Amino acid sequence: MKFHGSTTWQIKWNISWKSKNDICYLDTSSATLKVEFTMPRISLAMKPVLNVSNAFDKYYQALLTHEKGHMNNGEKALNEVNQLLDNFRSYRECNTLNDAVKSSITGVVNKYKQLDSVYDEKTNHGKLQGVSFKGFI
Repeated sequence: MKFHGSTTWQIKWNISWKSKNDICYLDTSSATLKVEFTMPRISLAMKPVLNVSNAFDKYYQALLTHEKGHMNNGEKALNEVNQLLDNFRSYRECNTLNDAVKSSITGVVNKYKQLDSVYDEKTNHGKLQGVSFKGFI
C-alpha cells in the first residue's frame, strides 16, 4: 500500500565500559534519535488556485499531525533507552554486557516500532485524523 507521507526514526547509541575487580560496567553511554519525514508538496510551477492550495494546506497539516504521532513513538523509545542505559547492571564479562545492552535496546526499539503499527491501525493510517482530500476539495 502506498501512502502520501511517512516517518522513519532510528535510535543510534554508543557505550563504553570499564572493568574493575572482574566486574564490567557501563562507563559512558549516549543515545540519539534521528527522525525523517517524507511529505508531499505541490510544485511551485503548478501555480494552484487558492482553494486547491488551501485544501492542500489543510491536508498537509492533518498528515503532519499524524506523522508526528510516529515521531512521538521514537521519542518515547529514546527516553526508555536512555533510562535503560542509566540503570544498566554490571556483568562479569564485557562481551556479555555489550550483548545485553544491544539486546535490550533492540527490544525497546521493536516495541515502539510495533506501537507505530498499532497507531496506524487505530488511525487508519491517519484517515481518522483527517488525512484525506475528501471534504477539502
